[in-house]
Amino acid sequence: MEFVLIGLDNWVVKLGLLFCCFLSAFPFFIIGYYGKQKEDEPVAFWANGENNLKPIVKDLKGYNQEMGKLYEDTALTFMILGLISLIIPLVTLIGIVFACTAGIFVLYIIYKKILKKYS
Repeated sequence: MEFVLIGLDNWVVKLGLLFCCFLSAFPFFIIGYYGKQKEDEPVAFWANGENNLKPIVKDLKGYNQEMGKLYEDTALTFMILGLISLIIPLVTLIGIVFACTAGIFVLYIIYKKILKKYS
């Protein structure tokens, strides 16, 4: 496919996609890293507050380890998409659309499995 026709071969576009993907990955890495360090409160999934999870989660350390890994894996996905943007920007755009739609549903399913495992 000829990317020049749709304007994706421009280095400004490629670097913009890289920057956006890395910027999106940064908070996920922070949450994942600090989530693994937490010992007093469970790591929340999106808007699900820690106070709602405290009475539910039995093994807090194991739960936080898996939730931290889930957030770090999400960050890694965005970083890989960013690196792919330097080679094939169209794949990155498709990946971002998937990650921000169906990917969130997949994360939710994984989160429910983690919550069930440690409840």
